[in-house]
Amino acid sequence: MPDDLPPFEVVSHLHGTDLTCEGALFDAITGKEKTRFSDFIRADRQKLRNWLSTNLPIEWGKKFERFEENADAVAVFFADGTSVSGSILVGADGANSRVRNQLLGPEKAQLNLIPVDMLVGEVELGKEEYEEQLQFGRSLWIAEAPVGYIFTGLHSIAKDKASAKYYWMVFRKSKDPTGKVHPYLSWTKQQLYDAAVETTKLLHPKFANVILKTSPENMVQPPYVLEDWIPPVDGFSSDRATILGDAAHKMSPFGGEGGNHAMQDAIDFVKALDGFNGTNPAPLLKDYEKVTIERGREAVFQNRKKTTDWEHETSAPTWSETYQNGDKE
Repeated sequence: MPDDLPPFEVVSHLHGTDLTCEGALFDAITGKEKTRFSDFIRADRQKLRNWLSTNLPIEWGKKFERFEENADAVAVFFADGTSVSGSILVGADGANSRVRNQLLGPEKAQLNLIPVDMLVGEVELGKEEYEEQLQFGRSLWIAEAPVGYIFTGLHSIAKDKASAKYYWMVFRKSKDPTGKVHPYLSWTKQQLYDAAVETTKLLHPKFANVILKTSPENMVQPPYVLEDWIPPVDGFSSDRATILGDAAHKMSPFGGEGGNHAMQDAIDFVKALDGFNGTNPAPLLKDYEKVTIERGREAVFQNRKKTTDWEHETSAPTWSETYQNGDKE
């Protein structure tokens, strides 16, 4: 780890408390615990972004429009009329990557819908209420059954420890198994809330508490859509531009490993970059993409299967497995 970075533990959503990260997996019908795990750090997104930004000059507020490349350089043009040029462009611009869209064209870059409804709510709990949730799992807990799946995560505990912010996600199989239509996208917050409550009624009652304490007004609307994208085996077709992270292999969150793959992408890219002679980056980009695409395709398919067949595919968490697999690459 570079000397100028703070300890990695500061990115934890529990940093500043006397708690350590922990998760648990339950049978949603019987209420019985299947497994409990604690060999991970659950990173707060903003804390992790701040940590990664340490001592880096970053210019925020730029909106990518297009890039142009020639034998000597690649230039990026932004919506505010400015541009910048360099040797290599790395598009780490997320699931709806504009760089990917230009590299492959809108049709090939389009995300695939996964036929699973995702209902999300947010709630602030009092001390007694959140302490009850901590017993399920200090960082997160999952309850799964063929008829429904609940993920509940602790976002943060207030400094005075009088309250805590939680979010939860209820998943259920879509009524359109083709994955081409998600009717609930046009639903009101009340309809989304009612659908979540309806699903939890099929499960053990102890899992419904955090949902019943949520106001319909705190439903995420429009709701999130589960999507993925499989990178093409023949690469991204550029001599000076490539992509990484969700831009390169958007996957379902059911395996909890999308962020891990993004970091592994960066590691693999830097390894390839060591061979850059300052003139032609095409060979190193091909080396990087070969490794990333092979690993990314496998992960996308695995996580899609976990999402559409969770009762058979998510019986064990993949947090520690993901890190171990990353070390083996």
